[in-house]
Amino acid sequence: MKEIALESLMADTILFFCEHAVELGCPMNQKLDIWFRNRTDEEREDLMDRLLEIQEQVSKENEEQEDKEIVMREITLNLDPEIIQELLHVARSEIVNDEQALINYGANLVLKEYLGKEGVG
Repeated sequence: MKEIALESLMADTILFFCEHAVELGCPMNQKLDIWFRNRTDEEREDLMDRLLEIQEQVSKENEEQEDKEIVMREITLNLDPEIIQELLHVARSEIVNDEQALINYGANLVLKEYLGKEGVG
């Protein structure tokens, strides 16, 4: 059986609770901690039951997702070295230590901006 630190379990549970607060009924215009604090003990137990249901559903969806085959295609552009340097410059603010990812990111960003200016897309 896998061991897990209590602190890690608590942190994961709190994060999951925060991520799914709206599904649990927390209004968007209210702070989560105040909203939860104002629930009765019975309401809190009901919320935790609902949270467990959500966790089971997410876990089931993740298992189903693992069974799916994901196909990715990559295209290669023959670009002038000057353009590559410009793409790297554009992307460096977002991605570090991965030159190919920088090139891909920069190319996507420049194309998106170009197509937006041309009124396409």
